[in-house]
Amino acid sequence: MKENFFPTLGEALDAVRNYLVSAKCVLAPNEILFDYFAMGGVAYGETKTRASLLSTFRGKELTGRMAKHAVSVTVYRMESGTYECIAYVS
Repeated sequence: MKENFFPTLGEALDAVRNYLVSAKCVLAPNEILFDYFAMGGVAYGETKTRASLLSTFRGKELTGRMAKHAVSVTVYRMESGTYECIAYVS
């Protein structure tokens, strides 16, 4: 992701969604990446991390051994209320 700091959690999660679209990645069925952050939010000074498997990576469907690709998302809420969000595909 190009930008890492966001005023709201929603904007941070939208940036992750846009990152996945630009990387031509699709979450595997039954993966609940975004619900993990939305349910209960992120408290001040808290960090939440979640990884979810992908079904499509760079526009190609993943099967067999290649199905181990995942997106990892870490959200930290600073004391100022700003969210720092880091996402990467591995």
